[in-house]
Amino acid sequence: MLPDLVLDFVAALFAATPTVWLVRAGFLTTLRSLSEIAHRSFWVIRSNKISDHWKEKAAPAYALKLLRVTFKLALYIIGLLLVFLVTYASILYLVSGDFGFGRLANWRTQAVIALAGVNLGLISWYRAK
Repeated sequence: MLPDLVLDFVAALFAATPTVWLVRAGFLTTLRSLSEIAHRSFWVIRSNKISDHWKEKAAPAYALKLLRVTFKLALYIIGLLLVFLVTYASILYLVSGDFGFGRLANWRTQAVIALAGVNLGLISWYRAK
């Protein structure tokens, strides 16, 4: 049992590394731009200084911007999951000859993967300081 958990931990660490690179590549800036667009649109809608006519023109434009950024965010999340799963399965296949997709349903494996992700996140956070 223990060697499987250690193997899962090592595979998760190696699989989480490209995921961290993708997060640094643009996921956080996309998330920040989503927040900024939402903040600006709420400010325009709540403002008493802007007439209702201009609010009616601005609301669809902001909605379209929010839709585009949300779609981009969804593509990032799907890409992150795909990169993680392909890397994880490849490492397990190289080491044990099994892709390990059955292991992913086990709660212990999920806990080990979460622990590996938190450890890698903390390591990259300390290195960035």
